[in-house]
Amino acid sequence: IQEIVEMFAPDGRYDRAGKMLNGRGEIDNFYSHERTLVGAHTIYSIAVDRLSVTVTGVFEGKSIKEGTPRRLEFADIWKFRPDSGLVGFRHTYLSEGHQKAE
Repeated sequence: IQEIVEMFAPDGRYDRAGKMLNGRGEIDNFYSHERTLVGAHTIYSIAVDRLSVTVTGVFEGKSIKEGTPRRLEFADIWKFRPDSGLVGFRHTYLSEGHQKAE
């Protein structure tokens, strides 16, 4: 978790499917205490531009509390700051409803 948090600028922002996290403290809290799923990501594509990276893929895992299987597709956009190379903004789009695995 610490490595993920340190990728962000101290005032970096993360919009995770409509929930805005501001700064490393909120991002750390999300990964340490609020994230409700565990599992693995499979990457479908990665597109790199000068200061941004777009990733698409699928997450397959389960709910931490209920153990319910989950499968959802995602698109993730990372925008890096030219002065530091750290993430200034990340936006994750998730398939609707954090779908149950079928």
